[in-house]
Amino acid sequence: MYALLSDSFWWISVVIVGLAINLVSSYAKPLIDAGFGAASKKWKSSNDAKKAKEQEVIHQLSKSEYERSRLVQSANYAQIRALSFQMTAVMGMYMTITAGVELGLIFLASAVFTITCLVLALSQLMSAQKQKGYADEGDKLAKNSSVV
Repeated sequence: MYALLSDSFWWISVVIVGLAINLVSSYAKPLIDAGFGAASKKWKSSNDAKKAKEQEVIHQLSKSEYERSRLVQSANYAQIRALSFQMTAVMGMYMTITAGVELGLIFLASAVFTITCLVLALSQLMSAQKQKGYADEGDKLAKNSSVV
């Protein structure tokens, strides 16, 4: 290994590779910057479109108390589903613990089942939180518009 360091071919190849990397990087940098710039613009326009859609939903909710109550009911249902997924995940954890690593495939299947239930519970909780936030914003907007 150390004999390679005293070889002149090694040092010449290191210098050539270094120069090649420097040359390629000077040409690649503008392309990489342009690619990231385009991705950033798409991301920003996507976020702006989402915000506009959310504002439209909130505006529509501010017009109808019935729609707000339906949204809150939907959020409550999502919370109940999340709780049921959490309880199912606890049962899955129990199955995983009692299966033991020796059972291999059963252990793996119950672990995947548990993780899937936890992910579904988290998804339902996030959905419920978003829905209740929309309903609250619509309620605030409705109260502010009725005061004026």
